[in-house]
Order: sequence, then C-alpha cells, then structure tokens
Amino acid sequence: LPAHVRYKIRMDIDSVQRTNKIKDRYWDPGPRADPFDDLRYIWGGFAYLQDSVEQGIIRAQTNGSLSVGVYVQQMPYPCYVDDIFLRIMNRSLPMFLTLAWMYSVAMILKEVVHEKEARLKETMRIMGLSTSMLWLSWFISILIPLLISAMLLTVLLKVREQLGNILYYSDPTIVYLYLCVFAIATVMQCFLISTFFSRANLAAATGGIVYFSFYLPYVLCVAWQNQITYSVKISTSIFSTVAFSFGSEFFSLYEEQGVGMQWENVFSSPVEGEDYTFISSIFMMLFDAFVYGLLTVYIENVFPGQYGVPKPWYFPCTRAYWRGDTMEKELYETIAQKQPQAITGVPDNIYVEDEPGDLPVGVSIQGLVKIYNAGKKLAVDGLSLNFYQGQITSFLGHNGAGKTTTMSILTGLFPPTAGTAYILGRDIRTDIDKIRKNLGVCPQYNVLFDRLTVEEHIWFYARLKGRSEQEAKQEIEQMIQDVDLAHKRSDISKSLSGGMQRKLSIGIAFVGGSKVVFLDEPTAGVDPYARRGIWNLLLKYRHGRTIILSTHHMDEADLLGDRIAIISHGRLRCCGSSLFLKNAFGAGYYLTMVKRSGSGGSNSSCLAGLASSSDEGFGSDESNPDSIAANHVSSVTRLLQQHVPDARLIENFGQELTYLLPSHGAKDGTFALLFKELDEKLAELGVSSYGVSDTTLEEIFLKVAEEPAANSHFTNGVKLSARNSKYTYLQPVHAGCICKNYSTCKKAPAELGELEKLNELDGKGTQQISGVQLILLQFKALFIKRFHHARRSRKGFVAQIILPAVFVCLALVFSLIIPPFGKYPMLQLQPWMYGEQYTFLSNDAPENVKTNSLYDALLNKPGFGTRCMNGESIPDAACVETKSEWVQPPMSPAMARTMQSRNWSMEDPSPECRCSGEGRRVILPDCPEGAGGPPPMQRVQNTTDTLEDLSGRNISDYLVKTYPQAIRKSLKHKYWVNEIRYGGLSVGKKKLSHSASPKDMDIVFTNVKRVFHIENKAVDVLYSGVKDMVSFLGPKETIKVWFNNKGWHAIVAFMNMANNAVLRSSLPAGTDPSDYGITAYNHPLNLTKEQLSEVMLLTTSVD
Repeated sequence: LPAHVRYKIRMDIDSVQRTNKIKDRYWDPGPRADPFDDLRYIWGGFAYLQDSVEQGIIRAQTNGSLSVGVYVQQMPYPCYVDDIFLRIMNRSLPMFLTLAWMYSVAMILKEVVHEKEARLKETMRIMGLSTSMLWLSWFISILIPLLISAMLLTVLLKVREQLGNILYYSDPTIVYLYLCVFAIATVMQCFLISTFFSRANLAAATGGIVYFSFYLPYVLCVAWQNQITYSVKISTSIFSTVAFSFGSEFFSLYEEQGVGMQWENVFSSPVEGEDYTFISSIFMMLFDAFVYGLLTVYIENVFPGQYGVPKPWYFPCTRAYWRGDTMEKELYETIAQKQPQAITGVPDNIYVEDEPGDLPVGVSIQGLVKIYNAGKKLAVDGLSLNFYQGQITSFLGHNGAGKTTTMSILTGLFPPTAGTAYILGRDIRTDIDKIRKNLGVCPQYNVLFDRLTVEEHIWFYARLKGRSEQEAKQEIEQMIQDVDLAHKRSDISKSLSGGMQRKLSIGIAFVGGSKVVFLDEPTAGVDPYARRGIWNLLLKYRHGRTIILSTHHMDEADLLGDRIAIISHGRLRCCGSSLFLKNAFGAGYYLTMVKRSGSGGSNSSCLAGLASSSDEGFGSDESNPDSIAANHVSSVTRLLQQHVPDARLIENFGQELTYLLPSHGAKDGTFALLFKELDEKLAELGVSSYGVSDTTLEEIFLKVAEEPAANSHFTNGVKLSARNSKYTYLQPVHAGCICKNYSTCKKAPAELGELEKLNELDGKGTQQISGVQLILLQFKALFIKRFHHARRSRKGFVAQIILPAVFVCLALVFSLIIPPFGKYPMLQLQPWMYGEQYTFLSNDAPENVKTNSLYDALLNKPGFGTRCMNGESIPDAACVETKSEWVQPPMSPAMARTMQSRNWSMEDPSPECRCSGEGRRVILPDCPEGAGGPPPMQRVQNTTDTLEDLSGRNISDYLVKTYPQAIRKSLKHKYWVNEIRYGGLSVGKKKLSHSASPKDMDIVFTNVKRVFHIENKAVDVLYSGVKDMVSFLGPKETIKVWFNNKGWHAIVAFMNMANNAVLRSSLPAGTDPSDYGITAYNHPLNLTKEQLSEVMLLTTSVD
C-alpha cells in the first residue's frame, strides 16, 4: 500500500448523510440526535465499514496486530427549550402574516376603485383637486387603519402569552416598525393594482388574488434556498410580499435561537454566508413602495381609463411636466380677446347668430371630434362653438346627440379624438389640471358621498376650491339657503330624496366661485316647485360665470338660455338667442279658433291639399252637420286669406281650428285688421273664441334636431306642434284621420277593421298556459336568457372556464420547478470543512506507554488528520509551521472565588446551570461564571485549531456547562452562529468488555452448568470457542471519539482523525509519520427511480 492511502465508500443515499451540505443553514437549539434522520452514519453502517477499512489499512501498514480500538460518543447537550410550534411556524409565519391583510387589501381596492367607478374621483379633479393631493389623502386614510392593525398584530405576536406570544424574544419596536413598513408598501401596491381596474367589485375579487400571487415567488425561493444568490433574493424582493416574507423568516429563525430580532442583529443574518439581512428586507419594501408609486403615477397618466385625458408615454421626459406653466398668463379679458369670436366650420352661417362682441369667451370649442369603439361610433363630429361669460347657454340635442360627450371632453373626463377646446384661454389637451381649478360641474348623475351630510359636502368642495375656513362657513350658510336645504343640512346624502340630491349637486357646482359651470340635465327628476327654485339659483349665479346648461325641458331652455345651441349627431345645427331661432326656423303664428257648440265639429276633416287657397271638404250633402261645419270652415278660411293671403289651415280637430299665419303680418298691421274683423263676425263664422301663439322652442328643436329615422309630421314644410301631432297616434280610429294627402286618407278606412279588432283585445292571448307547460316555458325562457348573457360575458367566461385551468396549470408549473438533484458530490471526511474550531484532547492513562505514544502522535507533526502531511494540502486550509506552547487562559476574580468557595470533585466539578422553567423561558440554561470549572490549558495546533487539554477533568460537565455561554457569545458577536466544537478525543480508556478475565469466565460457566445440570460435551466445546472469540474481539486500549452531530459529517471526520493517530503511533521506528495517512471520502450512489420520485415530492415548489 502507498504511504498515503485514499479510499472512498459508496453507499445508498438513504444510509448516509447527503454530501451537498455539511451542516444546517442556521443554528437552532437541540443536539440533532434523532436516531433515524440524524445518525444515519451509525444505523446505516457507514461508520462501521469505515472503521473496518481503516483498521485494515493500519494493520497492513504496521505489519502487526491492532492494539488500539476506536469507539464514538455524541457530546452531551445542555437542557434546552424545544419549541415545536415555533419550528413549524418557521415556514408558515411569512404566509400567515401575508394573509393577515389580504381582506384589507381587497377592501382598500374596492374603496379606491369605487371612487373611480362612481366618477367621484374625476368630479373632485374637475373641481380643482390635484391628483397628488388625492393620492396623498388616500395614502393617509388607508395607512392609519393599517398602522392600528399593525399595533394589534404586534400585541398578538409579542405581548401576552395568552394571546399568542409567538415572537417572545424579539424587540416589539422592531416588530411594529417592520409591520408599518410593510403597511406602507401594501398601500402603494394597492394603488398600483387599482390602476388596472374600473369596477370596484371586480377589483376587490381579483385584487386579493393578485396580492397573494405576489407571495408565490417566495415559495420558489424556499425550494431553491440552497441555490439562490443574494442578487436573486434582491430581484425577487421587488415584490413587497416576498421581501416581507424574507424578513418574517428572520424573525422565526432568531426566535428559534432564543435571541429574537434585536436592534444589534438587524444588519446580520442567522444563516452562514448569507448577505441578505433583515435590514435588506426593510429597505427593499421601502424601495418597492417607491417603485409602486412611480408606476401608479405613470400608468394613471398614460392610461387613465374610461374617464381622463391620457398623456404621451414619454411625458416624464417633457420640460412642461417638470417646469409646469412658468409664464404668467394675461388677464382673462385679454385672453378672451385672443380667442376666435366667430364660429368656424359651420356650413351655413344663417343658422348662427352673430357673436356678442362685448362679452369675453369663456369656452371656445374648435373642430372637436370624438370617436368611440375604435372608429365604429362618431359621437362628436367637428363641433365648433363659443360660450360666453355672463350668459347661460342652453345646450340642446336629442338623446345620443353628443351633449354629454362634449361636456365630458370639456371637463377632461374623455380625451378628444381630434380638435380641441379652450377654457379660460387654456387648451384642454395640455392644461386640463389648471383649467379644473375654475370649473364646476353637475353631471347627469348625483356625484355625492353617501356618508357625508349636506353641510359637509358644501364645506368639502369649498375647501377644494381654496376657500378659507371662514369663507367656507359663509358659503355653506348662503348655499344651503339658496338650494332650500336648510332643514336637511345635517342629513347624510343617501337619506335625501332624488330632488334634494339634485339640488345639492347643483349647489356644489357653484361652490368656490367656479368661473365655468357645466350643468348636464340639472332638473331631471325634479318636481316643478324644485325646478323653479333651481331656475332662480341659476339666474342668481349667472353673473361673471360661463354656464353651459344641457336639458330636455324646452321651456327651461327658452326661459334660462341667453343663447341656445342645438346639436344633432355630433354636429352643430344652430346657435343663437331664442328670438333669433324663432325668426330663423319658426313658420309664423298659430291662430287657434274654438267652434261654437252645435256647429257639427265632432268629426275632423282630412286636409287634402294645404297648398290650395280654398277648402272644399269631403262631403257634398250640405244638409247634414258635417256639411254645415265645412261651410263654416270655408268661411273662416276665406276671411283669413282676405287679410293674410298666405294663411293656411293646418288642423281641424274636434272643436278647434288651427291656422298658420306668416310672421310678417305682425309687422305691417295686417293682424290688427284681421283680429278686428274676427271680433265682429265670430257668431257668423260659428266661432266662440280664438287665440294667437308664437312658434315654440320645442317645434324648432324637433325640426332642427330631427333624427333621420324618426317619423315626420310636416305639412308643406311646416311641422305640427308636439301637442297636436300626438293625435295622429292617439285618436280613435272612427274619428277620422289627419294625413298629408288625400290618397293616404282614402286608404285609411280599409284598415279600420283590423284596428277595431286590435282595440277589442284586452291584452291577453287567445289561450292561457298554466301548470307544467308554463313552468317548462319559463325554464326555457330563463335558460335562453342566461345562455345569451353567458356567451356575451367575457369576464364570466374567463372567470368560470379560463381561470380554473390557469390555476391548475400554474400549480403544475410550480410542481415542475424543482432545484437540481440526483447526484451528490464526493466529500472528503476531514474536520476542517467546518472552519477553525476548538478541539479537545484528554489523556486518561498517562502512565500507559501505548496511550502516551498515541497522545504524542496527536500533538506532534503532522498533527491531526492529513491536513499537514508532507506534500499534501487541503484547499483553503493552510498549515502553520510554528509550534505553540500550552498556555493557561486568565481566570476572572469572580471565577477564582467560585472555585475556592468549596471543594469540587469529579462528581460535583462546578456550579450548576439554571434551565428554563415555570415563569421563566430561556432557550439554553443560564450558567454562572465558573460553571464547567476553570478554563483548561490551550495551545494552537499547526492546523490552526485551538486544542484544549481536558485530561483529568469531567469532560461531560465541561462540555455541557460551557456550551450555552459559547453559543450566546456567538449569537451576539457573529453574523451567524457557528458551533465552537465539532469533536474531540479521549485516549487511554479501558474497554469495558475486558473487565472479566478468562478465569472469571470459567467460574461463571461452571456455575451455570451446575445449576442447569448440563453434562453435554458439545456444550464444553461451544464454550471453548466462545471464550477464544471473546479474547480476539479487540484490543484492550481504546480511543474515544467525541462528536457534535450539529456537523453532519463530524462523526466520520473525527473517526478518520483518530485512526490516523493510531496509524502514526504504530509505525516502526525511523519512519516519518508525516508521510503516512489515510484519507476517506463519502460518495453516495446515484438516486434510484423511487428515490428520485420521493425527492421530487419533497423539493417541489408547490406550497
């Protein structure tokens, strides 16, 4: 054999310790003495096989019989607290603390997104509230409850044992600070998540899942904890829940060590070689909060959602964003003069009244275009229009004409597709935030806070506009009186009636001195009395303001509107004062006559030709009442046309006749002569009374804003009034008809039969269905309804069909993401894999020559193991050539007094330690100074280890009583805890099996034969063989290997060191011991198929 023999043992991985690790990642109390999991080298047979191989090598190298045997003993361990619950919580605590705020996150998201969904957010922004101030208010209002929750969690985790006391040793201020930082990061994370939702309920349902999904990378990090680096941990900590989980892990690890998280160890890690510390987790959560805030601001500006004007993606790079508007604006009147005073882009200026030159422009719309649904719907089509200060402009149009869309664009809720508008001289595309400081708005819906009172609403919006506290109070008193809500000032808004809520919304629009006010159908759903009060309010606050009023009440628009603008299909149709529109679109004056009773006016006549100058009627028999009535109508018509040749009969219904008189007759005095003659001939004409009315705004609106698909009721270009046109649909079929031409009227009687049949129906079918047949039809109808709803609901399809498959797929992916395994490296069995350490040596038989030889072999060159052999070296384990002498460490005065206080013996060698007990909880015992006895003699070996001489001492007592102090010192001063001792040797112990001599064995055997009356010769032969075998069982001299099983491979490493000492002590004289040595390797076999499956299940990332 060579002088230096190297060999390796390959055994099944289940029978040996894994060679990819040499000890636990972190220190925790306990001796690691589980016989099945922790002592595999013993029960797996590796230690026995190693000892047999090395004993054989020693015999081969020394050519002699073995005289020294080796046996092992695990170091004694002091009393300790085995907190099984805390050990289980080691991995669960991060998840539990993350889940603690999951519901809070869902509710936060619901509240934030609800404000966006209900348009409260945009309304406040329209009223002048800055986005930064809005987010800051949310941040503070959300953070305060979370800080209170963090305080309760701190109490639960720390204060009383009855409540939890999970973090017994940790500083409560650190616990609270840690939870507060996580609360800040969580709030900012909620803000970021909220930017992706526009529906509150969906945000609440999905946000919690998104929040918890940010925790999942931590599960991967746990599964890959032996492979991931510092940079990977920092990268994954961009998710605040991952950073929080890493910090929670530090809490549990330090609690297991009995130290807890303290201010002195926040910059260290309990894991050896770990650069990621608790303070890293704190800084990463703060950094995450900052990043979430930046992303929130960016996404909200670039993708504001349904309501808002998006900024370009590069807006942070623009000078305007950082500098703002640094140039001073001119006075408003000067700005208004710069705006165009005439509307451009209108096809025919006859429909637009001349612009008032003495009033400043409040709002100027120029070529505004808005397209919805990716070009499928044109809502506003090149609209150009001016609104002036000091005026109320009625903004009219049919449903879907584009009124609300235009107002939404002007207030910044929607971005324009093309064109722009200037409000108070500022462009809505670039200066909407500055514009909103002077805006007031009352949308179609009531934008109110459910839990604020009337008084609080007015105060809130007044303060948003910059009013002082005193000014806000004055405005509250004035506005409450103006909107007639003084008796409801302390009622919350949701308890008000619809009309009261509407009046409050209108009052809010004028709060704070708004210069431009948008009122979108302000009197919708309001009773007539309240409408009159709203009208008075608008007229009172008109001065100095530009008020844009959208309404469907024509009388309201006519009464309040200084100018009236009518749009249809997004285009401007006309604009001007009420008088201008009536002159431009009105057909004239309506003369209505009431027939004298008995004149035969029960039936109506059809108008066959309104263009003719006479009315001949339909009947030819003048003797009947209809013929008489026709004669009266002809007489009236002839009289009117004598004075006004263009007068036309447009309606003859019931007891009334309606004529259209051209408007020029009012100017040349023709109407005066006509009315004088009518007064003289009323009885002759069969008329009891008459009246004159002008063209109404409603008629002009119906004519100008008519939809192409709508039914028309014109007579030679003149539209009938809404009051009269309805009779076309509501009159009984037997009462005649009103039609445009005679041919249409002739066809009508043919349809009377069918119409009469329809009138006879009472709304029921010919056969009523009941019973099972009705239930089946109802079920079918419901099923079809839900089928259509399901196939048109994309969110439902995703939630019910796609998401379950995605989650299952995600779980499968996580189950496949496992760290590499299958092959374990070859490991050299030597103690220095654990770094520098304290090793002890005890000579228990100094008078024995063989023992002294063995003792010298351990102390002299090459020392322990094979580290300092000639021509040999261990990586990262250098040798020191200088020889150190034995020294006595100094003893403190207190220890000296303790040692002199009494006579100590081997049975009672030193003061006792105090373990954890009732009302007192310590992980390791408290040992007084002097426990374990005075410090032993020490020297530094050439292997750089510190060797302690424990000869003549109670080794177990010393090891047990000095262990707690050494561990506490390491916990306090090192980044991680490292065991100070992994093994030691005792030489000269007598083997217990040789306490009985062969003579004593003969006496025992003879007595046994006599008692059991055994006389068989075969038994004597068997006994002789047994006695010979016992005599050769092993040497009488032994060397004891003490091992600390905290080092997974310490037992076999120190066994190899002991056998190297036996080898060198047994070498022939003249042989250099530095040339001889035995190096052992543990190289586990590759995993079998079954073992691979088991490891996959144990190391999978699925939590």
